[in-house]
Amino acid sequence: MEINTKDDSIFRGSSSESLAASLTLGTQYNINNHWFIEARYNYGLADKHVVNNNLNEAPILGNKNNFSFGVGYKF
Repeated sequence: MEINTKDDSIFRGSSSESLAASLTLGTQYNINNHWFIEARYNYGLADKHVVNNNLNEAPILGNKNNFSFGVGYKF
């Protein structure tokens, strides 16, 4: 579980902090003693990110999901 803090003053008009939680699921495959590949999926649980910020409209909030893939070398 990952916990992020961010400044939400864009849509509240103040400089208060808020918390957002997310779940992360990932796997890693070791090709040999040095090289590996990995994949991770991060699912945001809270609607904390501003999707649109038009000045004439109330902000629409959404959650943040992402998928990452990596290749690495261990020394």
